[in-house]
Amino acid sequence: MGARIASAGSDTYDSEYGTDMLRSYAERLGLATKSGIEIEESSPQPSDTSAISTAIGQGTASYSCVNIARYVTTIVSDGICYNSNLVLKVTERDGTVIRQTEPVIAENMSDIDRSTWDTVKTGMRMATFTYPELNSIKDYGIACKTGTSQPSVLEPDNATYVSYAPYNDPEITMSVEIPFGYTSLYNTEIAANFYKYYFDEYKTGKENENPSENEDVGDQ
Repeated sequence: MGARIASAGSDTYDSEYGTDMLRSYAERLGLATKSGIEIEESSPQPSDTSAISTAIGQGTASYSCVNIARYVTTIVSDGICYNSNLVLKVTERDGTVIRQTEPVIAENMSDIDRSTWDTVKTGMRMATFTYPELNSIKDYGIACKTGTSQPSVLEPDNATYVSYAPYNDPEITMSVEIPFGYTSLYNTEIAANFYKYYFDEYKTGKENENPSENEDVGDQ
């Protein structure tokens, strides 16, 4: 795919043209632009070398977990890229809402066919069944992809995991990054624990059933 993109502008392979095109898509998807989150964030760096390497996640790219989770959210939303937020709302002590955070759309990729988004999501769903930790909780409807990048021949691979769930009615997207993590199978173990917590405790309210005796619930 990287070679095809790099050859789209002429009859010959042009790596610079290919990386420029991939950067453009990365920006529209919300991967290569600042997310808008309410804390300091560094500027993401799309890869600028070798269109083929860039297309498979190698090259010189540098993205945060927020960038990657935002990118997956754009896919899940069929091309609507939202800014990211940490703050849902600001309230008085009595619960009166002072300010409510409203969704901000940064990009709408309406020019991309729905079938394209469906193809990517189907592939992510199929990938889930190849990972033992996630296959054991397949009823949650997880769709995901792992990846590794090689920083150098002298260092372990960086491990990456992206996902969303449930597949048919998405609620959350998630990115797990382990620098020098050797293998992304470790990421799937972390993700599986999070999904178990989210679906079995957080959504059911069980996490609040037995607060610690040392906690003053009234002050939470």
